[in-house]
Amino acid sequence: MLTGLLILILASVGNAEWWVILINHRHALRITVTSAKKIRWLHDAALVFTPILFLIFAGLRTNGLLRGGTWSDLPVLLQLILGFAIAGCLSLLWCMVQWQLQAPCRKREVIKLCNFSAESDVRGSKPSPFLKVPGNQILKLEVNRKQITVPREGAAADVLRIAHFSDLHVFNCPGLSYFDKTFEELKELTPDVFIFTGDTLDCPDLLENILPFFKELLTVAPGYFILGNHDALFDQEAIRAGIVSTGWTNAGGLVLETDIAGHSIVMAGSEAPWIGENPTPPADGNHGLRLLLSHTPDQRDYAVKGNYDLMLSGHNHGGQIVLPFIGPVYSPSRFGVRYAGGLFQHGHLHMHVSRGVASKDPLRINCLPEISLLEIQWAGNSQLDES
Repeated sequence: MLTGLLILILASVGNAEWWVILINHRHALRITVTSAKKIRWLHDAALVFTPILFLIFAGLRTNGLLRGGTWSDLPVLLQLILGFAIAGCLSLLWCMVQWQLQAPCRKREVIKLCNFSAESDVRGSKPSPFLKVPGNQILKLEVNRKQITVPREGAAADVLRIAHFSDLHVFNCPGLSYFDKTFEELKELTPDVFIFTGDTLDCPDLLENILPFFKELLTVAPGYFILGNHDALFDQEAIRAGIVSTGWTNAGGLVLETDIAGHSIVMAGSEAPWIGENPTPPADGNHGLRLLLSHTPDQRDYAVKGNYDLMLSGHNHGGQIVLPFIGPVYSPSRFGVRYAGGLFQHGHLHMHVSRGVASKDPLRINCLPEISLLEIQWAGNSQLDES
């Protein structure tokens, strides 16, 4: 009976993992809101009812696993279904192992931990019930520093300081006061450039309220941005024009050549697959940095083929809920949770995937919102190593 119970538990866990894989991969694609909701409903129903069906048909039936029966007593079709479900546990196990092995990718120097939860005005005009969930970190913010060495020859020796933030998802919770405080923290980083990688808002009526925050950052340094999949749900061109009107430079679908703090940079922006296509990679030239802004890290292979040095992304929110030892479970990427958040390297390409500032569903467990100061140095420059 204990063996039968273990089989049913493994089948239920594996079934959940298969549905998680489906959700992660489908939400990495350009699908309609209606389709996304239908998939989510199927996912929710499957997580609840499939274990019940396993219990009834494999556990409690005559000669079932919980009534003295053995695996061989089950119908062949049911054996196949249970076997397929249990195989999902292997994927979950691999994700758990991968999460532990990738621990160095999540290392950073924490500059400051901000806790705004005691201030009622940051909760927003319509506080979410999620705020009452124990351990919810949605009203907190981690300000951190990460260092990247680019192995490109002939680049300037000085360090380039990029303030990278992503996924604001401005809505009614957290409130505008939370974003005001977050942008103040961004200003205090005093970088050479600000880069925002999309998902500006989830309530288009709040666009005018958030634009002054973008404009204020330009008193410190120039800003470049792209849009994300949530921006594509609304009037994306109005959002783009609004941010441009503040003085920020749009990089979406473009390849720009610019000079930032004495560094010659070629910068491209990808909003695919939701908006437009990937821009044609720039030809190799005498640039200090080839930089790609991509809302999703799923453009990794495009970035490698385009010979980019660094890709800045968001979209995956760090998984939002990170379980002890297991790690994140949900991450809207064709890579699953592999690039949920952190600093990675794939071949010559460095990738920084921000955990983001907020989310449409205001719930974060063991996954603090973040803004990051990226200090870029080039091979042969030991300035950061010696500091």
